[in-house]
Amino acid sequence: MRFLVVEKPRAGVDPSQMMKIAADDVQYSLKLQKQKKVIGGGPFLDIIGDGYILETNTIEEMAEVFFNSPSNVYVDREVHPLGTYEDTLEGLREMGLAPKRRGRPPKAAEQPAELVATPTKRRRGRPPKRAT
Repeated sequence: MRFLVVEKPRAGVDPSQMMKIAADDVQYSLKLQKQKKVIGGGPFLDIIGDGYILETNTIEEMAEVFFNSPSNVYVDREVHPLGTYEDTLEGLREMGLAPKRRGRPPKAAEQPAELVATPTKRRRGRPPKRAT
């Protein structure tokens, strides 16, 4: 199971408190990276916070990772479960929005009407006049 995690300092937290645990928090993140639980990410360069992709086998393991984080009580955390593009394509196939076999895009007749682009006639000659 993969999750996109975004952590930002909790409102009202004293910045000096965050600075005291910053090194421990970075070391914890590096430890998770070596354990292949964090598979990508790092601190944001434009705001105070970080984002990473966390991979765990269970929800309980994810909770344990968060609970053991030195910054746990100082951050607000957004956690978004991540799917895969393969799963998405399979779901589209089941809904009839993608070809059953590879290589052939669906014909317009096989797509729902709202997904079919309506061809427009091109005027030859001068471009249309602009409204003033």
